[in-house]
Amino acid sequence: MNDARIASYSGVCAVLGGIAWVTASVIHATQPRGCVGDECDALPMRNATSGTVLLASLAGVMIVASGAGLLMLIKRRGHLGRAGIFGAALCAFGLAVLALAAIVQELFYEGDFWLMPAFVVPGVAALAVGLALVGWAVLRSRLLPTWSGVSLLAGALLLLGANEQTAAVLLAVPFGLAWVATGATLLQRRNSFTSPAPDAGAQAA
Repeated sequence: MNDARIASYSGVCAVLGGIAWVTASVIHATQPRGCVGDECDALPMRNATSGTVLLASLAGVMIVASGAGLLMLIKRRGHLGRAGIFGAALCAFGLAVLALAAIVQELFYEGDFWLMPAFVVPGVAALAVGLALVGWAVLRSRLLPTWSGVSLLAGALLLLGANEQTAAVLLAVPFGLAWVATGATLLQRRNSFTSPAPDAGAQAA
């Protein structure tokens, strides 16, 4: 597959995934506030609706697909480096942990898995750090404008402060917007992508 086509697919996935992510975050923020820490002894937790789960799942698939395309384009230019590889591995680990927790909760605990935080916290942390490293790889590769890499990096780091039980869930919104903007840029520039010979020395950077 040539680079222009990869850029097109990645761009579409990024736009769709970003829109779904922002929509899910905003809808979730309108739900009654949940509990945090010791509050949960007296107050209920905020549970995601089936609609937000569907949107978040769609967003996850689309963003992962777009990220894979971006990393492929960067690798072909010899600028992936250890940060990009480690970021991709962390993303895979985080997604696997979150998917496992969701499956266990739905199949065995009827949506109320008491150990869910033990999976969600490390899963989200690994995913956020991994996505930040992917953003850094995009930034240093100069594949896209500097603002794109910076926005992906900043959006991923803000995820670490998001809390689905409070209004802090809106800290996830910039992450989705960053992917929408990045996807639009990929689509706009897709015909400018070629397949240059990789710089072997850059791989070790």
